[in-house]
Formats: sequence, C-alpha cells, structure tokens
Amino acid sequence: MKRSTDHILTTHAGSLPRPEDLTRTMWDLLDGKDVDQQKLETRIKEAVVEVVKRQKEAGVDVISDGEMSKVGFSNYTMQRYSGFGELTQFAATDIGNFPTIINKLFVTDEGGQHIVMRCIEGPIELKDPDAVHKDIDNFKAALNGDDPDNAFIPAVTPGQMLFNFPNKYYKTDAEYLEAAAQALRYEYEAIINAGFNLQLDAPDLPMRAHSWTADQGAADMQTYVPMSIEAMNQAIKGLPSNKIRLHLCWGN
Repeated sequence: MKRSTDHILTTHAGSLPRPEDLTRTMWDLLDGKDVDQQKLETRIKEAVVEVVKRQKEAGVDVISDGEMSKVGFSNYTMQRYSGFGELTQFAATDIGNFPTIINKLFVTDEGGQHIVMRCIEGPIELKDPDAVHKDIDNFKAALNGDDPDNAFIPAVTPGQMLFNFPNKYYKTDAEYLEAAAQALRYEYEAIINAGFNLQLDAPDLPMRAHSWTADQGAADMQTYVPMSIEAMNQAIKGLPSNKIRLHLCWGN
C-alpha cells in the first residue's frame, strides 16, 4: 500500500459516478431488461480507462476502477453470488421525520428507485468466478503499466451483505455471516493476488444502529458490531494486512 513522508496522500471511497449511458445500462440489468453483454463489457472497459485518467488528472494518489462494472457497491453481489430471493425495503430512522427527503431519494429519483435489496432465501455461493478477474484485467489495462499497489478494488463485507440482504434462509445470522465470509474470500484473494489493495466496504458498522432492511429494526450494536467484524476477520484470515483498507460511512 502506497505510503508517503512528503505529502498527505489522497484517495476516496471507491465507487465513482458512471457515464450516463453506462448507468442506464446498469439500471436495465436491475430491471431485468435484455442487455447486449458484449457491448456492455466493451463500454465498461472504456469507462474504466476514462475514470482512471480523470483520477490521475485530478491528482488522486491512490485510485480505484470506480466500480464501473457494478450495478452498485453492494448490489453487485446479486449478479455474482447465489441465494437472493424476494425484494425487500430499506428503512432509516435518521430521515424518518423528513418525508420530502424520503420521496426525493427513493421515490422520484431514478437512482434511488434502483437501490434494490433482496432477501437471502438460499445458500450464499459464488456463481460467477470470472467477474472479479474481468475487473482486475480491465483495471490493469487502464493503469497501463502503473503499479497496482498504488490502486485498490472495493469489495463488500459479510456484514454489509447481512445488512442489505436480510436472512430468510440460515438458522442464525452467525451462520449467514460464516457462509458469506467463505463465499467472499475468493474475491478478496483474487484482488490481493493481482497486486491491488483490497478495500472492505462496511457501512453496516455504523449504519446498522439507525438503518435496516425488511423488518429487522435497529440492531443491538454491542452485539452486532463484534459479530460483523469477526466475520470480516474470518474472511481475510491469512491475507496480508498491509494490502487491506476499510471503508465505513454513516450513510445519512
């Protein structure tokens, strides 16, 4: 992971705005519409090149691929892993008293309409092992020989999956987290083995206090946070800690 004693290094949270045409194609995927897969893969490659160039021009030191290939920073798991079932709803108490904001974010805004959450109703297992390798290849091509240790690729955490995609299959949330950790490790290892830094996306760590999906309600954070962190630690056990960074946010 890049270090400096000369200046404060700059980076960001990983997911960047996609080009409008690519965004609409991603929405088509979420809406179940037919999409030309070859054209989509070509456009993703182009978008990664564009976003890498713009980050470098802006002077960002540690860059990402902008997650151009993903329908969302956590929703991408619906395409790469099994177990997803019926649609469910997201709730956040910090905006509960502001119906105008709720309407803007989730009703009238197209982006908000495509924040799709589904329940887990079957075993969480990897079903598309090639997807992360396509991300790696696209990013390396865009870097054009630059050291991948100066770049990172984000990946969702077991706890974030449980937060976004509630458990309707496993006997306990602990069993869910164990299954998610085992499935996600493949992605983590691939990113690090390719020379990139791995960013673990865990907005659930603070957000689970005031947000939830389905009918879960607010969590007991003294129980939830250690459980989520333990699952994350199991998923990265034995991986080099100097190649791993953590992203969390309040999500307000």
